[in-house]
Amino acid sequence: MMCQMEVSRRILLALGLVLALATPTVLGQDAAASTQALEQVEVHLAKGAFGRAMASASRIEPEAARARQETLILYNARSYDAALDRALVAIDGGQGDELLLLNAVRASIWILDTEAAVHCQGLLEERLEVMTNGGAANLAWWTDQIVVLSDWVDGMVEQDAATDAVVGRARATTFGVFGVAVSVLFAVGFVSSRRS
Repeated sequence: MMCQMEVSRRILLALGLVLALATPTVLGQDAAASTQALEQVEVHLAKGAFGRAMASASRIEPEAARARQETLILYNARSYDAALDRALVAIDGGQGDELLLLNAVRASIWILDTEAAVHCQGLLEERLEVMTNGGAANLAWWTDQIVVLSDWVDGMVEQDAATDAVVGRARATTFGVFGVAVSVLFAVGFVSSRRS
């Protein structure tokens, strides 16, 4: 029985291969070179050789497809901030498959980037609608993942709201104390000037 990570990696490789074959060549690279680079990324990822995987991914064109593969590598290397940055580049470049979006949401959660988490979660939910209408395989698994991630993202939003409320109260208290202090100083100064 394959673990979820292995299934995700295999699906990601297959999607990457399809993308590489369907994408027109850029900067003189052909689809075979991109396919070979994608295969090398998979081999290096399986070995945990993240540096070599990144080197192989650097040969993938176009930029959005490369950023997509780099997202997977960086996420697996637990470099969540960099993974999110590359995921956003891939998303801006038109990539939007469910595995990319899943890694983007997870990376956002790890680094507590609520804004990115909400954005990527919304894209992932839109993708689920497309998958539902298309009768995608593993739909139940994807639905479960999205529910779990939605709970995390909702918790982040609530935590941000609570933090903002505390900061707002602290500012109000600080201004109140400052106002009282200024009033006391003014009163002391006024009393001192009347005695003089």
